[in-house]
Amino acid sequence: MRNDCWLKSNNIQDELEIFFRDIDKELSSYYEENPNVREEHLESRLATLLEHKAFAPHARRLTREHARLAQQPINLSVAVRHITHSERQHGADIGLVADIDCPGEYKLTKAVLVQGKRLYPGRRGFDQDCNYPEIFKSDTSESYRPQWSRLLNLTPASVYFLYNPEQLLIKRTIRDLGTRVVNARIVEGFGAAGQSIFTATDSYEQGRSFANWMVDEFICCDIGDTRKDIVAIALGESPDFPIRRSITVRLTRQQVDQASLRFDSQ
Repeated sequence: MRNDCWLKSNNIQDELEIFFRDIDKELSSYYEENPNVREEHLESRLATLLEHKAFAPHARRLTREHARLAQQPINLSVAVRHITHSERQHGADIGLVADIDCPGEYKLTKAVLVQGKRLYPGRRGFDQDCNYPEIFKSDTSESYRPQWSRLLNLTPASVYFLYNPEQLLIKRTIRDLGTRVVNARIVEGFGAAGQSIFTATDSYEQGRSFANWMVDEFICCDIGDTRKDIVAIALGESPDFPIRRSITVRLTRQQVDQASLRFDSQ
């Protein structure tokens, strides 16, 4: 998929993936140390990390690459809107928006709806057979409709963020796990087949890492819904389908203050 990316440089793509991977490592390490934390807290922590982690060190490392390509440097920023508790029951946990504005190269706004689920530890902690007990839960407020049905009824651009420890022993090999992104269609397929358990092994085999998905599928490829009503939902502007948090990832090309990059912390 990367060969088709509007960002033609693999070095730029890799640097973006490192940015998201560092965030996920911090989130997943935190969860491993606090296995009983609520999903809402993990979601809030992810949003905070995305919003406040500085991209400047990554931009500095890309300066030479941009000069080689005779391009203005890529700038990435993240804006988060936390929905107030006064709003009615949410329709999705996260509305994720990509706002890409690189004149003459690529210009697009698109959205994905996200439902988050955490891996529940067993009596001896996390292992490959642990599962996400709420992933097949129905919503009693909507006549017992499964959550994936509620999401997919609006847009095929619906995914699950499955929160996990950073690493886990899976099939006798220690695997990098972390947050896995699984398409809602896959969860729907498991449910339609009558399965009621989705394990850590399923998450590893059926999903992609958060960092890889963010770059390869969300930023580089066509994953995401460009319809204005879906983007409005993801931005938290729909009273009929409220969300808990809206996260906008903005990518632009602009001049960067080289002095500030030089003195910015590594």
